[in-house]
Amino acid sequence: MNLPVKYRPRKFTDVVNQEHVVRTLQNALRLGPERLGQAYLFTGPRGVGKTTIARLLAMALNCERGPAEEPCGECENCRSIAQGASLDVIEIDGASNRGIDEIRNIKEQIRFPPAYSRFKIYIIDEVHMLTTEAFNALLKTLEEPPSYLVFMFATTDPQRIPRTVLSRVQRFDLRPIGVHDIVDRLTAVAEAEGIPVEPEAMKALSEHSEGSLRDALVMLEQLWVYSGGTITRRDVLNLLGVVEKDFYRQLFVHLKDRDAAGALRHLDSLLARGYTPEDFTRGLIGFLSELMRAKMGLSEDEEAARIANAFPKEDLLAYANIAFDLESSLRYRINPRAWAEHAVLRMALLPSAVDIERALAGSSEILANDIAKPMSVPIRKKKAQDEAKPQPQDEALRKLIETFKLEEIEDELWTDEGRDGP
Repeated sequence: MNLPVKYRPRKFTDVVNQEHVVRTLQNALRLGPERLGQAYLFTGPRGVGKTTIARLLAMALNCERGPAEEPCGECENCRSIAQGASLDVIEIDGASNRGIDEIRNIKEQIRFPPAYSRFKIYIIDEVHMLTTEAFNALLKTLEEPPSYLVFMFATTDPQRIPRTVLSRVQRFDLRPIGVHDIVDRLTAVAEAEGIPVEPEAMKALSEHSEGSLRDALVMLEQLWVYSGGTITRRDVLNLLGVVEKDFYRQLFVHLKDRDAAGALRHLDSLLARGYTPEDFTRGLIGFLSELMRAKMGLSEDEEAARIANAFPKEDLLAYANIAFDLESSLRYRINPRAWAEHAVLRMALLPSAVDIERALAGSSEILANDIAKPMSVPIRKKKAQDEAKPQPQDEALRKLIETFKLEEIEDELWTDEGRDGP
């Protein structure tokens, strides 16, 4: 069984959380061919429906009852496109067909009109993987395509597509799917397949999918096999490597007490259970996000609010910066455990914002007292005595002056003797 393929949307109304894209495309189909573009770009994270919407648009354009706002799904063209067997709708993987030679082959095929359908459609997935030369070879065709030709591009990285190509396509940015929408969709699939799932397990699975409905369906199928019965929250946590919140609650007790050794032992106990530093970091970032929202009064989680109120917001922000640094560091390090331990020690030994504020306030008070305090009399007397006391350099100068005076007196005496001579 392949749940993502089995439950792939067959109509625009089945697409989840992409109403802004669906509405625009359906309006264009309803208003007629003059409103339709000949090059579309669908962008967004993985598993949100980019390729699915491209196929639905291809079905709506080539439907025997269309072009229509909704493909019928019953005619020969709709069925062949849904099965990937249509001669006039060609799907290409941009990652494995990325060179200029492949694009030249496409340009040779473009010269021939569609065999059985209204439009000849090319769907290129991961189009950002094409080389610069391949993109340049497409420019002329995108600018002046034949009337029967439609390009549909899908990508997770639109920044890598040249601006010259972006200016020639209609771009649609698909959004990550919300947790509640994923829960609703998974619940419907589980009921249709007879899969028993606990509500808490469904929520944990939806949160872990990170906005990707396809990933959620794949994990649901995997969990069904893993559990052998009712899927529980414990099954989700064990299979997907999700660290329980109780672990982070106890970790923050150690952080509050500035207990570096206890925090490090707590991390060791987690890694000893088979969790990876990446699992720890992913959960830490999520837990800190909940605490920050609770600190700002944006969360109804009383336990998160209780922990957040025990820390200044400056400390929580500092912890978050350490967690983000750890996440980026783990990708390129050969010893991720050491980096995780280093991050925990940094958090445990980080000076609290409250302590720093008190220290600064104390220093300011001492400085203010020193400025306001008058200088005592003994200090002035000592200073006057020091000024009255002859300094070594002054004594040397006095002796030098006396020497010059003696020389002047001797000169005068010799002059007087000479004047009184015979």
